[in-house]
Amino acid sequence: APLLRAADAEARYYAALCACEGVHSALLEPLLERLFDDDAQIRLLVRDVLPHYRRLPAFEPVAERLCAQALAAEAPLRSRLAAIDAISVLRDAASVPTLIELSADADKQISVPALRALTAITCQDFAKATKKWRAWYESNAYRHRVEWLIDGLMHSDQNLRASAGLELQKLTQVYYGYVAAASKRERELAQKRYWDWWRTEGRKKF
Repeated sequence: APLLRAADAEARYYAALCACEGVHSALLEPLLERLFDDDAQIRLLVRDVLPHYRRLPAFEPVAERLCAQALAAEAPLRSRLAAIDAISVLRDAASVPTLIELSADADKQISVPALRALTAITCQDFAKATKKWRAWYESNAYRHRVEWLIDGLMHSDQNLRASAGLELQKLTQVYYGYVAAASKRERELAQKRYWDWWRTEGRKKF
C-alpha cells in the first residue's frame, strides 16, 4: 500500500503489478488513487485489476465516486476520462444515467468516450439521441444487466451483437453456440436458450 503511493513511478508500477496477484482490502483505496496516476501504464494496469475488487464490501461506493469524478467539470480532463474509462471497464449498470448526461456534453473529448462506455454497458446504440437513451433506461433500469446482454444478441448491429454474446458467455459461463454473424433464426434459437436458462437458473445465481 505505501509503495502504491511512492514518488517513483517505477515503484508504483511494480506495486500495482503485485496488487494484481490477489484481492486485499488495504489496497483498494491506494489502487483507486492510481486510476488517476500521471503514468498511463499504471492507470491501465489498475483499470484492469479493479473489477476483481468488486467482492469487497468497501467497493460498493466506488462506482458512485467515479461518476462524481466524471461529472466534475472543474476536474482535469485526464481525471474525468480516467473515471469514464473505469466506469466502462466495471460495466456498472447504475452509472448509465451519468453516462447519458456526459454523452450530451458539448466537449467531444468527454461525449465520445462517454457514449462508447454507454454502448459497451448497455449493448444498445442510440448515438447522441439523449431522449432515446433516457427512454430506454427508464424502461430497462429495473432489469438485470444480464437481461440487457440477452436482448443485445438480436441487435441490428453485428458488432454490438458480437460484444453482447462474448460478454454474456464470459459473465454467465454458459454458451449455447451463439454466433453474431449467424442467420436471424439461429440467433433467435440461441437467445431463447439463454432466456430459458435465465428464468430457470440464471436469475437465482445473479
